[in-house]
Parts: sequence; C-alpha cells; structure tokens
Amino acid sequence: MNKQDFVASTRSIEINGWRMSYFDKGPVDATPVLLLHGNPSWGFIWRDCIPPLLSAGLRVIVPDQIGFGLSEHPHSAAAHSLENHAANLVALIDKLGLKNIFFVCQDWGGPTGLGALLARDQCSSAIAVMSTWAWRNPSARFHNQILPWRTMHAPLIGPYIMGRKKAFPGRGMYLSVVDRKKFLSETMQHYEKVIPDTDDRRLTWQWPRSIPINESTDISGNFFQYLEEGVKAPNTNYIGEAWLNSVLRSDENTPFNITKATFKANSTLNWHKHTDQQVLIIVSGKGYYQEKGKQPILIKQGDILKCTANLEHWHASSKDEDVTYLAIYKGQTEWTEVLSQEDYDEVSKLLVND
Repeated sequence: MNKQDFVASTRSIEINGWRMSYFDKGPVDATPVLLLHGNPSWGFIWRDCIPPLLSAGLRVIVPDQIGFGLSEHPHSAAAHSLENHAANLVALIDKLGLKNIFFVCQDWGGPTGLGALLARDQCSSAIAVMSTWAWRNPSARFHNQILPWRTMHAPLIGPYIMGRKKAFPGRGMYLSVVDRKKFLSETMQHYEKVIPDTDDRRLTWQWPRSIPINESTDISGNFFQYLEEGVKAPNTNYIGEAWLNSVLRSDENTPFNITKATFKANSTLNWHKHTDQQVLIIVSGKGYYQEKGKQPILIKQGDILKCTANLEHWHASSKDEDVTYLAIYKGQTEWTEVLSQEDYDEVSKLLVND
C-alpha cells in the first residue's frame, strides 16, 4: 500500500481535546485489529501489513498517536506523556465502540497499547507485541548507554538533536530498520515530512525521556495501577455501574486518599456529604453535579470541583456517556438521601442541550 492509498482511508476524530487521525478499513462487524506505531513513526509504518489483514476479512484500525503523523501536533510536553498517549488510545476505543480487539504493539506502541489494554481488558481478544516492553524491569544495560538513551535525557542536547538535526524522524528510522538497503530516501521523507516543524520534532524527545535509566525513575508500578479500572462497586448507594480504583491510601506521611471512579452512562449516585473537603478532577467523559439548593450542572473533562465539608451534593455520569474522575479526600462519607431514577432523568432532560 502506498502513502496516497493509506492517507485516502484515514479519518479524523476528536480525542481528549486533540484531533486524532486514524486509518479504518474493513467490515464494521469484523474483528478489529489495532495496529499501534512507535516513536517517531506513524501509521504509515504498517502499510505492508494492512492488505493481508483486509484480505482475511478483518477490520484494520491504525491510529496516529497525538503529535505524530497526520494527527494534531500540540506544542506541549505534557501532551506527550505516556499517561496521555494511553488515555488517548482508551478514548479512541470507547468512541469507536471496539470489542474483541486484537492489539498489535510495536516499539512505543507497547507501553501505550498495554496501558490501554489494562484499562479496557474486557474489550480485548488477543495481543501481539514486538520490539517493545512494559517497564517492569528498569535500567536495562542497553538504556544506560550514552547513545542514545542518556543523551535523550540530557536537558539541552536532547532537544537540539531531536529538533534541529531531525535525529529521530529521519536517521533514527533508517537505523532502526533491518534491511537498510530497501529503506529508500523517498521512504525516509515520508517520516520526516509529517513532522516538519522543529518544535514538533523536539517533542519526539519526550517519550524516550520516560524510559527509566535507573531504579529511582521506574514509574511502571504506579502508572499501570492508575490505568486499571479497578473493581466494580456494590450497588448500595447508586443505580447502574460504577468501578473504583484506590490509587493512593492515606498514611502518616500523606493525609488524604485518591480514588479513581468510573461511572458508566446512565448511572446515579445518592446524595451525600463528607466530614472534610473533597476535590473532584474530571479525567474523561461527561456527568452531572448538583449541590443542595442549587441547579445541577454538566461536568466534563478538565473540570475541577471543590466540595466543602458537610456540603450535601451528588455527582454521576451523564445519560449517554461515561464519566471518570479522581476523588481527593479525607474523612468519612455520610449518605443522606436517595437520588431516584426519576430525579436523575429530570436532570438529564434539563441538561441535554448543555
């Protein structure tokens, strides 16, 4: 498959506020094969694998990670963290409604794909990994070498080499292929031209910097724990489906808890209050929030809600979309009043156009 045919079958979708480009071809009801590229490549790297998969009757989906290929190139280092790349992939899976996914992960598509798989393991059927890792073992001897990994961690040299000298998009791709004689200069240009701007190329530096070069920088345990959806909460104070993941428990050094909560669409939560302040950070999706005596409001990704002590309130998913938030709190929760399905439906009607 040439570049023109590949690009002709790409689409765009908004993912967590960014425009993501993705290739999508094959029967909609067929098993989806999700091909995940690494750094600094893009979906085009899978061009020779796509035709055989389509011929086998499969649906082939090849996203360009945010910042790469034909997707939007945000000039923000935070947008290129492993956490955000994995969250973007989870959002794509949810928006396309993918089930029984065959994950195929290469290079940086590995930690990204494995992170998304942990969050949506019920949507997967198989996984194939190649030239990748999941960060269980920090500080491999290979990653301690001066070139390239420690150079990438350098605060001035790294951005210069990646941005000004095109080290990753051009020469890096050439050095990574098995048969360099077949890697024509024309092919190399396909990788360089999709990230022509110096600042765009510099951001390819962010992913390699996440590779732990010693045990103190190994983030795998906490990161993958955060991605997990957790356990299904018993239906005692809500209607619907809710999942809870205790990310951080309070101790003598940390006087607060952090819980990641995911409420599936059309789920309610009863009225309640806390003996101390609570902060809610909306991570993804949309939901409803209401304080006693006030009108309900629509909440969405990026919103931060501060609930003072003993403030009676409720919050839950919207009628047609899941919501995930981080709850930062200490003290106890007191359940005060049942929120009926009828009351929830009235709020949904009120906020339907917001």
